[in-house]
Amino acid sequence: MPIELIVSATGELNSIFILPESIAHNGRERPVLLNEELKADIEAYLRLLLKYGINSMPHKAYLGFDPNAALVVNEQFQAYKLQSRGKSTNKPRIIPQQLNDHLDSLIDNAGLKDVGITRKSLLRGFVIEAYRNNWTAKEVALVAGMSVENVGNILTLDLEQYAPLSDYFEGRERRKQQSIERLARVRKWTFHDDDDNNIVGS
Repeated sequence: MPIELIVSATGELNSIFILPESIAHNGRERPVLLNEELKADIEAYLRLLLKYGINSMPHKAYLGFDPNAALVVNEQFQAYKLQSRGKSTNKPRIIPQQLNDHLDSLIDNAGLKDVGITRKSLLRGFVIEAYRNNWTAKEVALVAGMSVENVGNILTLDLEQYAPLSDYFEGRERRKQQSIERLARVRKWTFHDDDDNNIVGS
């Protein structure tokens, strides 16, 4: 992701920008929205790059950054390497494997892996939370760079949102069992009544 997506020529930071399909997940152009916490993290990150002169140029535009240089760099202040993984439809499938490995290590070092958190589960968490906060499936798909079908597949795994439906079926089974027990008691009483009147029930 080039620095110019975040930093404008006048030095202002973009809180919303469009990630082009050429570098977007699944080749799907999509908007990226930054919340206040992420904005603060990016500002701190940019200060670090400026401190060490990473991806800088001798001009005042773009806060002194090279607008075409990679925003996200590794611990050696180099752009993360990309790998080709065949093709997705008619386009090459390019994967930032080095960055993925680094994210996996951060998750592991934080002890999150031990409780089942992975990069994929974080994406699923975003999809589910966005939908719970009244985003439409289409809006979630647009921001996540996924298809609406894939969003739907993730949402079907969110058992909590289907709790009312689950409760209904559990309640139906409970009501059915109570009805059977009630009928059994009535039938038992009827037989006693029939026996008292010397009537044989069928």
